Amino acid sequence: MAKTGHQWSVYPSSFNTFSGMYQNTLYLPQMSDYIDHVLVIKTGENECGLISEKLLPNPCNGLVINFGGKVSLIPGSGKEPVLLPRCYFALAATSRNYVRLNFIGDYDSIILTFHPGKLYSLFRFPIGILNGEIFVNAEIIAGAEFNRVMSRVFSEGTTSGRIELLHSYLMNLKQQQDDKHFISSIVDQIIQLNGCTRIDRLAAANHITRRSLERQFSHKLGITPVQYARIVRGQSIIKYCLLKPETLWQDIVAGFNYYDQAHFINDFKKFTGETPSEYFRNSHIMERMVSPS
Repeated sequence: MAKTGHQWSVYPSSFNTFSGMYQNTLYLPQMSDYIDHVLVIKTGENECGLISEKLLPNPCNGLVINFGGKVSLIPGSGKEPVLLPRCYFALAATSRNYVRLNFIGDYDSIILTFHPGKLYSLFRFPIGILNGEIFVNAEIIAGAEFNRVMSRVFSEGTTSGRIELLHSYLMNLKQQQDDKHFISSIVDQIIQLNGCTRIDRLAAANHITRRSLERQFSHKLGITPVQYARIVRGQSIIKYCLLKPETLWQDIVAGFNYYDQAHFINDFKKFTGETPSEYFRNSHIMERMVSPS
């Protein structure tokens, strides 16, 4: 049963022994048309080392505010880790491939997970101009006013006080926006179809040319509709298998429009870096925390 407090609902804290992280999940009813959920994540008292987690492409983008410890992106090909800022947008919906993150030290963060397509609806920032960047300093998208709010958030010593400040800022931003834009409707349709759709049929059903649809997607969301549908399908398969662990791979092939099992396994490995059997044997705690509820 959820506990209610102020203007959000809080579910009981849980500790994950695999990742060494405490997790609280919060819901903001007055922002429920934009925000899927809010995570408050902290490492355990004796867990001040290094935690490495994989983050897959995800239809939900996130805003990460880090109050303790450090987070670094681990690039491929032997490159040096890149330290991420204290406050950044994680644009998982624009990612072509999974990335790996290292959480260093006594980690303490708040993560706002947006509903698919709603980051653009709220901030009206065209993600396409970022040229595929996945981790972006929050000020670039949210602007100078957000920086002023963050100075108050970082000065606040309690989690409840931080959430209160963020909630007030988001409510004020919401009142200035109109959520009725065309791409939001298309995103909802892709989600409802679990990503199993032909883009030309989707365009025709919405009385728009495929080229125009691709142009709007790329400008507003930073990704093509084909790439977005692939992300939705990959995440839908993972969610389905977690809910029904007895699922056979041939059922996934039939239910998610794959030509055969080899095609499915190859596509899944490109998406996660692991075969389906390998992926579901491992924990991937952070990935499952930020996935839509």
